[in-house]
Amino acid sequence: MHKRHFDLSKKLSKELNTNSGKFSQKNYKKIQKIDGLLLKKDISAEKKKQKLVEELHRLVVRAFSLKKGPISNSTFKNLKHRMNHLRLVINKLRDINNYLETTFFEDMKLAKARIHPMHLRFRQKENLAKSQLELLEFTAYRMIGEAVVLDKRLLKEYSKKQGSLSVTTKSELKGLGHILHEQTTLMEHLEAKLPPPEKLSKDLLKEPKFTHWVSRVLALLTLIEHSHHIEAEIFRRLKKNRASRSQINKKITQLIKERLQLMNIMEKKSKSMIALNADKKQVRNFRTIISL
Repeated sequence: MHKRHFDLSKKLSKELNTNSGKFSQKNYKKIQKIDGLLLKKDISAEKKKQKLVEELHRLVVRAFSLKKGPISNSTFKNLKHRMNHLRLVINKLRDINNYLETTFFEDMKLAKARIHPMHLRFRQKENLAKSQLELLEFTAYRMIGEAVVLDKRLLKEYSKKQGSLSVTTKSELKGLGHILHEQTTLMEHLEAKLPPPEKLSKDLLKEPKFTHWVSRVLALLTLIEHSHHIEAEIFRRLKKNRASRSQINKKITQLIKERLQLMNIMEKKSKSMIALNADKKQVRNFRTIISL
């Protein structure tokens, strides 16, 4: 386990413990609006993604910092509301990743920014690698042992995942395309773990289902955050190149504005797009840019 990932999981469990100790139904029903962040368009995709990852962390901590014991109808209703917010944030993050994996690289070519070929590499496999799955299971095991909201009786069942922990500080820089694809896969797994409000059942809040469920949500969150730290480091390195920095910060912004104007026109003329036989991938890219 990388030291940053290890530290993120420790921090998350401490936050859960602190918030769980302060839990009250009165505070739990205070749910902040997120529309402003989701619809914000006056910042770059990179900065918006940073804010969304921070919001995802905050929402997960708030949603699952529950007090042990039976859940009241009021708390269950608020949990449903929080599930909806979590899914909205994840969907927006996936939209940004789709933009970065496709249109962003195209714009970089138009802006003639110098990017090393390694940043364009994409991972071909759709599923998580075996090593990642093992890391997720091990992180879930650690969360059960550290987070007070989870049932410690399950530790015996998870003991085979204990193994020996090796913490490394070795650099994990990879191609940006690889990282983004990996993140998208993790986000898809996380979204699958968060049922739509109408599908959330109180049965899921009973042990041992609750601990199995939440421990995996927490494990996925820490790996997404860790992956985002690597992505941020790649962007920092890209911007150290003067040519890349000027094009990323100036020309990309200009291109996006031009694309937005064009996309808004095309959005109004969606029927024309269909008449021109625009493929689904192209239409999705158009809509993604507009929504960002």
